[in-house]
Amino acid sequence: MPHPGEVTGVREGTISLPDWNVHSGYTEGEALGVGRGLCPILVYPLVGTVGRQPRLEGGKAPSRRSHGGWKGAEPHPGEATGVREGAKPHPSKDPNPILIYFHIFPLSMKKIYALLIALAFVGGFMLAQYIGTLNTTTQTELPENYTAIVMNDRAYAQNAINLLQHANKSIHMTMYVIFWYEENNDIKTLVNILVAKAQAGLDVKVFLDTDPSNDMVTHNNTLTANYLRSNGVSVKFDNPSVTTHTKLIIIDSKVVIVGSTNWSYSALNKNHEANIAIVDEKVAQSYEEYFNGLWNSGSS
Repeated sequence: MPHPGEVTGVREGTISLPDWNVHSGYTEGEALGVGRGLCPILVYPLVGTVGRQPRLEGGKAPSRRSHGGWKGAEPHPGEATGVREGAKPHPSKDPNPILIYFHIFPLSMKKIYALLIALAFVGGFMLAQYIGTLNTTTQTELPENYTAIVMNDRAYAQNAINLLQHANKSIHMTMYVIFWYEENNDIKTLVNILVAKAQAGLDVKVFLDTDPSNDMVTHNNTLTANYLRSNGVSVKFDNPSVTTHTKLIIIDSKVVIVGSTNWSYSALNKNHEANIAIVDEKVAQSYEEYFNGLWNSGSS
């Protein structure tokens, strides 16, 4: 039977660590009754506390009976995980704190702290290196001298028509949807500019979305593509498993129009839409690379 006041399951004189603060979910028999060469560490959710290695009388671990109790004593009722010499105790189900045993040679406190600091430093350095590489391939510095044209709402149609009409070498564009209209309107005007430029010898390429789950988009893009192809414009569609939601036009590898406006009557005449045209070769070159990646992955 345990002595009065003995609440930890360890008999007096067996192990003495008065400065250990063990969670009530463990008895000292569980926390400290370990064989020689085991270094216990208590890991708390916010602050890790490294425990000292137990001092055992005579430099030896206390012996065990076959049932797991201390030799010469009955096991304490709370000592459900008695540990044999050199073996790991079964961890408690109480998750706070988590008791971990490292089967290592005895280390001094200074060496343990130095190891933890070194690991933290290396981990922080590697994390910083990883964060620093994110999105580096898509970043482009905006030049100090450039021209930007804001093309919001109703300002889009006329500005887009003017910029396309001044194309001299190439027009590369991606569009989620180009609605097909038999009657004349701003959309038909934009489409006919593409045809006129292609027939004039410019490199005109149009990349469109195709979506099996959206008949409206697929139907209108197919009709528009047939008209453009029959008049000399190169057209490709994206992979049906991917949605190309971009609204991008690159003119002469110098002017970039990008924003939210599809080529539809509602977008040009009813919706709130935000767009901008940037006149700069460096920015345009970045978008040309993006366009080429889409174009090469598309299908006719």
